[in-house]
Formats: sequence, structure tokens, C-alpha cells
Amino acid sequence: MGNCIAIAVAPANSNIVYAGGKSSNGQPWLFKTMDAGVTWDTLTALGTDTTLLILAVHPVDANIVFAGLAGGVFKSTDGGNSWTPTGLVNVRAIAIDPAAPETVYAGTANGVYVSVSGGGGWTLMNDGLEWPSITGLTISTDHYLHASTYGAGMYRWRITTGINEQFTNGESAALKAFPNPARGRVTFSIRQAAAKIGGAERVELRVYDANGRLIRSFPMRYAFNPIASVITWDGTDQNGNAIPAGVYFYRLSSGDSLSVKTLIFIK
Repeated sequence: MGNCIAIAVAPANSNIVYAGGKSSNGQPWLFKTMDAGVTWDTLTALGTDTTLLILAVHPVDANIVFAGLAGGVFKSTDGGNSWTPTGLVNVRAIAIDPAAPETVYAGTANGVYVSVSGGGGWTLMNDGLEWPSITGLTISTDHYLHASTYGAGMYRWRITTGINEQFTNGESAALKAFPNPARGRVTFSIRQAAAKIGGAERVELRVYDANGRLIRSFPMRYAFNPIASVITWDGTDQNGNAIPAGVYFYRLSSGDSLSVKTLIFIK
């Protein structure tokens, strides 16, 4: 017997459900059903001696599962038959970005971490948190990451703008940042579409933090023919101060056209 604490339904197949918690002998208690609860199989590979607190299933592949325990985030790629530790400690919440499944968020007693490689290379993103003890994470349909805390209320981060419009002549902007995640220095590769004859719109690359605050702007020359540009950024704000690790957005604007993408900055 035991206490069921965590349950997760596979988004791609609602007949597949994972459930777990803590058994009476102190071992994690983990079960899986393939037939919507008619029968259950016991999964024994997650053999750590801490309570399973949270489960999260990949939005497309029901065999990819994340489990949160005091001992960290564990990942299975074979439906729970085997597990690999990915780091962190005291994990209480996990959220997988449905629009970018390789991006995984983990809530711990020390704050929120993000991985953009499916559970590896965790980066702390605590800017704005008055108290970092996280109790729950969820991603809403309007592209916000919501975090509940122990004693300090709810917080949210804008994780994507959803804006990816085309230039007025029908040609999209090619906008990339590398490396991403970045550490210390970032190179932006930009291909601008041709301007309208007589147009005089200002072209500018801007970097914002997760709360929408402007971090750095890079005014650019407007071209009447498609051009390629490269901008190198040293990871400092407008005042020359090094920015903290976290999630940022870089935006190329030209008149009414926008192209916005996400950048993860690590230390």
C-alpha cells in the first residue's frame, strides 16, 4: 500500500496514465496503465528512496516521462522501464512546453530551472521571485509559465510571444541567435527583406527579458534590397551591466512587421 501523490495522463494517448507517490516501505510508488485504468503495471526501475512528487509526459511521445523527486529530475524514454537522473534536487514541479517539447521547466525549493535540451543543462531563472520555493508549474494556452510558491503567491513568465509575421512584401525575416543557450556572447544572424520604395521605417533589433523590459537595442540601417547582417552582443544591458541567466526574447522590427524568438542565457 502507499500514498498516490502524482498522476499524469499522456497528451498523445489518454489511455496511458502514470501514477505514483510513496509506498509503505519508503520506496517510490509508480504504476502505469495502457488501457485507461482497467489494468495497472508496477514500474520498479525508479528505485530511489524518496517520494515521487510530480510526473510529466511528453506531449507527443508517451514513452518520454519526467519524474520529480527530492533527489532531482529523472527521465525515462522507454515508458518508465528505465530512468536517468538529469540533475537538480528537491524537485516539486515539472512542466513541458507543448509548443517546444525539448524545453522543460522544473520547480524546486530553490526556484525555477529551465532545460532546452529535454532535461539536460538546467539554468536557473529566478529573476522577480520574492521567494523561490516552488510548489507548482503549468503552461497556459496564452504562452505563460505560471508558478505557485510556498507562502509568496503566484508568478508568471511570458515564455513566447507567438508573433512570427511576414514582411509586407511577403518575404519572412530570417532571424537566428547562436549559440542558444548562450553564455557571455551571442551572435544574431539577420536577413532583412527588401523595403518598399519610398519606405523609411526604422529597423531595430531589441532584446527583452521575460517580464517585457527592454534590455538592449541595436538600431540598423534600412535597406531597399534584401541584406544580411550579423550583430554580436556581449550579454550586457544598455548601461553595460552583465545580464543574469534566464529566458529572453529578441525582436526584429521593421514598420508593422515583427519577428520574435526566444533566447536562453546561462552563466
